[in-house]
Amino acid sequence: MKKNRVYYALDRLKKVRRTGIKLLTSFATMLIISLATSVAVFAQGSGRMISGTVTDAQGSPLPGVNVVIQGTLKGTISNADGTYQIEASPSDVLEFSFVGYAAQSVTVGNQSVINVALEEFVQGMDEVVVIGYGVQRKSVVTAAISSVDAETLERSSLGRVEHAIQGKSAGISVLPVSGSPGAGVKVRIRGTGSNGKSDPLYIVDGMKTGSINDINPNDIASMEILKDAASAAIYGTEGANGVVLITTKSGSKGAAKVNYDFSYGIQNLSTNMELMNAAQYKQFMTEAGLTINNNEGYDTDWLDEISQSAPMQRHNLSVSGGGEKTTYMVAGSYLYQEGAIGGSNAGFERYTFRVNTKSDVKSWLEVGNNLNFSHSSRNMLPEDDEYRSVVNSALLMDPFTPVFEKGVTPAIQDELDKGTIFLKNKKGQYYALNRFVSGETANPVAFMENTHNKELVDKLLASFYGTIKPFEGFSFTSRVGLELNYVTRKSWSPKYYFSVERSNQINIVEDWIDKYSNVLWENFASYNTSVKDHEFTVLAGMSFEDYKHPNYYLKSQMPKEGDA
Repeated sequence: MKKNRVYYALDRLKKVRRTGIKLLTSFATMLIISLATSVAVFAQGSGRMISGTVTDAQGSPLPGVNVVIQGTLKGTISNADGTYQIEASPSDVLEFSFVGYAAQSVTVGNQSVINVALEEFVQGMDEVVVIGYGVQRKSVVTAAISSVDAETLERSSLGRVEHAIQGKSAGISVLPVSGSPGAGVKVRIRGTGSNGKSDPLYIVDGMKTGSINDINPNDIASMEILKDAASAAIYGTEGANGVVLITTKSGSKGAAKVNYDFSYGIQNLSTNMELMNAAQYKQFMTEAGLTINNNEGYDTDWLDEISQSAPMQRHNLSVSGGGEKTTYMVAGSYLYQEGAIGGSNAGFERYTFRVNTKSDVKSWLEVGNNLNFSHSSRNMLPEDDEYRSVVNSALLMDPFTPVFEKGVTPAIQDELDKGTIFLKNKKGQYYALNRFVSGETANPVAFMENTHNKELVDKLLASFYGTIKPFEGFSFTSRVGLELNYVTRKSWSPKYYFSVERSNQINIVEDWIDKYSNVLWENFASYNTSVKDHEFTVLAGMSFEDYKHPNYYLKSQMPKEGDA
């Protein structure tokens, strides 16, 4: 019914214009004369006078059409006969736009007369959403689908797409695995629906991918989240936990456009747990029946020692444009973020590069490609172990222990005499041994500054497609996609000693190589037709997928000198 109302309104509007042209001619003439001065202001500049007529698809004149020189405020409107005049140079591009019609852009060149026929754009008056293997008007979609637009994603200062959609759509939960920069997240759509894997299926420009951490939020044009069985059914069991469809930005016809944006920020812990100071800690232990002394007078706030103000910077650069048949977009980004715990020892760095092209080879043939490459580097602190976690150690350590020793204490000297290896900072100071806490809990600053765990990820996501439309309503698309993911994790543990329970007198080097590839070939055809007030869409297709996932692990121990 909404579609009928729109067509009826447009039809009525055109009838009123046609029948009222004679009555409006004299009034329009007087109005144009009265506005001549203001129009002249917009029409100033070098070039020659360009004239023409703007009509609809049936050839009827369209009054009130905006005619603007692209990238400027210079413009005019068509009169009651649909004619216009504007001064422009050969390199200028004229943009014709009117409510209810698709906009057109025309390069002036050597033309002095430019006539344009605008086509009705009813779809633009009814928002569309991306669904499985196609698009659909939102007004006729009954399934549970949520949309997140590009503006929402661009406003986010976070580096991950998943964080940017938190709270933007009902039924979507984004659960951080940890607070470290670059760490993974768990996305749950309408809760956990399985005792197995509960992650949604991600589709980027028609290509399946295991994660979207490598996608720059600034490159996304739209995101649709398919929540229920009705919307995700076409993906079978893979869509049982929901589907996230991402469409990246593409170029548009016209001169090349260069966009650059930069952001910089500082991150801090939102709240810092207040730990007991030395006096409170001593009183607590006394009440527990333990007598302790703080003869050295230390009062260390361990959370303050491991936390800091963490800088974050992001750069985005893109170039887009195109001609009458081909459009393109090239984009790159850089992201660097330090940890509020650990600083650069928990830093995350990411580079992304993306190319998107589309060509209308023939009126019935369209080809295109989408390519996205990313490289990321992440330093990882111990965080998921009861005693080896930096934060847990900070919470359990006593305030009587300093961060560094002022010299060689008797306890350290005793161990040095036994050949024990102790950790030192860059200034040659020994990291302090526990004064009161025993067991596996040890100096968190020592482990924060001497942890060498790094993860390197290189990922390529590419797709190439061709679409033919031999007759109205029918289209056939063939798409080939490729995903390559190469993950390397390197870990080095130096020799150290903090207690009998917490010591390592052998250097340990560990390497993990985790790589996987996925080749996807899809062919699908669709036919859309309407009968009176009803629309019918038929979709059929096939999909071939080849997935490989080899991984390797290597561990090497380097004993100290003198060991057999």
